[in-house]
Amino acid sequence: MKGLILCGGRGTRLRPYSYSRPKHLLPVANRPVIAYVIDKMRQAGIREIGIVVPPYFRFQFEEVLGQYSGDVALSFIEQPEAKGLAHAVGMARDFIGNDPFLLFLGDNFYDGKLNELIERFRKEGPEALLLVSQVQNPSQFGVVEFKGSQIVRLWEKPKDPPSSYAIIGVYILTPKIFDVIDDLRPSARGEYELTDAIQGLIDKGYAVTASPCRSWWKDTGQPKDLLACNRQVLLNLQGEIRGSNVTIVSSMIQEPVVIETGAYIEDSVIRGPVSIGIGARIIRSYVGPFTSVGEGVHLVDAEIENSIVLNGSHVKKVSKRIDESIIGSEVQIEGSRGNPRSIRMNVGDHTTMFLPIEDE
Repeated sequence: MKGLILCGGRGTRLRPYSYSRPKHLLPVANRPVIAYVIDKMRQAGIREIGIVVPPYFRFQFEEVLGQYSGDVALSFIEQPEAKGLAHAVGMARDFIGNDPFLLFLGDNFYDGKLNELIERFRKEGPEALLLVSQVQNPSQFGVVEFKGSQIVRLWEKPKDPPSSYAIIGVYILTPKIFDVIDDLRPSARGEYELTDAIQGLIDKGYAVTASPCRSWWKDTGQPKDLLACNRQVLLNLQGEIRGSNVTIVSSMIQEPVVIETGAYIEDSVIRGPVSIGIGARIIRSYVGPFTSVGEGVHLVDAEIENSIVLNGSHVKKVSKRIDESIIGSEVQIEGSRGNPRSIRMNVGDHTTMFLPIEDE
């Protein structure tokens, strides 16, 4: 069995972070979201993975994911235009060949194991097996309609959902899906929908089944979702994992924490679960639970918790605690005691800021 990860789309709901990088490479506990997908496939015994990417981001994917591939062979497949999930799958026909394949949407986070899903597929032999989960807002997802254990209909974001079972972005498919994709027509929104392709299998009389999701999962399409995934990963930390050449001076470290190579911590409090990246410097600061501090980040006279700070950013002399925030890469945030006591900022497109209101 091969693996296929779809990484198309421009990630508009994750701007401004997705302007300079694909959303799938945004970090959760200092590792790209897609790295966790690769890990899950490796743990399930998959050693060949195709990654469908837009041409303008291919180099970034190759550069970043090389360090996470390990014993897995990664093949990068370009999708010249974003024409939908089924179109993206169709681009991988040559890579897949005659093998069944595990398909994963690259911006989804799944905290379970895939072995049980694969074993069920091999035992039952359907043409498609979908991982589904009951949700409170099914109209925002692809939804399945059942007759017994068989799926009889798929709906893409229906106004009146026939069930509360949503497709969560994990599938096992056979190469028969490509024959259906060849005959697909664009949907009302101009895309070739994967739900339509799987419906085509059903219409041809093939077995399409579902497996209930019993593990934590999240579509990381928005900043709040990325923070939720960061919390989930950090919850799984145990003890202290410390790299080489770590310096800790007059500081309190409360486990669980990951402190990577070359980090420097002085006169600070680190209260886990926390992940501190390579070469980070934390001085006279507080880093609270569920925070990921990226590579080369400087925190000086600052307090932060439940947040993600991307590589190379500097936060200095900030009088208020930063909470539930994502700070992009190479950002400078610095407090000032000079007059006038004004706020100065250079804020890019699609930025959101919440400033505390001082009571008079």
